[in-house]
Amino acid sequence: DRFHERSRSRHPDWVYEADLSLRRRERVIRVEGTIDTLDGEVLEHSLQRMTLDLPTDKALALDLRNVSALTPAACLALLRGTRAFRGRGGRVRCGFPTGDSGRLLSTMTHDADRFEVA
Repeated sequence: DRFHERSRSRHPDWVYEADLSLRRRERVIRVEGTIDTLDGEVLEHSLQRMTLDLPTDKALALDLRNVSALTPAACLALLRGTRAFRGRGGRVRCGFPTGDSGRLLSTMTHDADRFEVA
């Protein structure tokens, strides 16, 4: 909705939603919380915005170690949200969450270009 769109555009380096938090500091984006299908659009657009002007000479660290749960739709949002950055030659190194979430993400991203498991 318009309120969320305005808040995301005003704060390019952090997003706080009910169960989801993203914070960027230089080349590290820290994602925390429970990421479900409803959070997918926010996650995708936030990652697109946070990587829009990021130079591609060094890898982007996507820290997911504090993600408590995620869905297949959220995994796809991670890939779509970093697609333009990776398309410009950037690499994403992902710190995976533990347990089932990590296994799901690993399975869904194993063949994604320039999306590495750290």
